[in-house]
Amino acid sequence: MVEPEGWDDMGRSLDQGEIVPVAADAPDTFCDAIMTPRVSPITFGILGDRNARALSVSDAEVEDAIRFAWENHDLVVEPGASVGLAALLAGKLAAMQDTVVVLSGGNVDPALHARIVDSAA
Repeated sequence: MVEPEGWDDMGRSLDQGEIVPVAADAPDTFCDAIMTPRVSPITFGILGDRNARALSVSDAEVEDAIRFAWENHDLVVEPGASVGLAALLAGKLAAMQDTVVVLSGGNVDPALHARIVDSAA
């Protein structure tokens, strides 16, 4: 599981063995689709039972993933749906044989997307 930096409540919850909400002073992120202030007890239980781990990525790493998806695959991917790819591209997660990253959303402001894909990394 991958979350935006500062909104890594699942990662911190899994590490501490109990649900830990996002801090009141959490930084802004444009990954608004996955800004959850507190994880679901059901999801926490499922991931905890499976010894899942969570990673976090910066907005800059998410921008790199959005740009990569566009430049290499002609895909328009929203920020929140790009976090898994961002973790892979940033080297925070090693790709193994048959690794699959699901890019599940394209709800991104066209002007924001244009700014990201037109900017140099």
